[in-house]
Amino acid sequence: MVDVSKWIGTPRMNPDDVPDEGLSRTIRRVDFEPGHKPFVLYFHGTRLGLPLSPSNLQRMGVAFGYETDDWEGQRVVLRRAVLTDDERGIRQPWVHVTAEGKPEP
Repeated sequence: MVDVSKWIGTPRMNPDDVPDEGLSRTIRRVDFEPGHKPFVLYFHGTRLGLPLSPSNLQRMGVAFGYETDDWEGQRVVLRRAVLTDDERGIRQPWVHVTAEGKPEP
């Protein structure tokens, strides 16, 4: 079972929060509680947290290392994207995260 109290009261970023031109942010902290929620990035200048998809989590690990303490203070670019799975007919909006100034892995 999942303890939903971990999610209550913590505003989450969604694709509608990201402007068309993208958004540059500095990582303030990374939260994770095993078994309760995904890794969540928090940024300077906003209360909104961004739950990381598996692909965004991998991208952050490649860019900044696999210890999340090393991510604090790093700059990222957030962009609106659409996850498409043609086999299952899924089109899901999401937030794509990349390291600012670094090439895509």
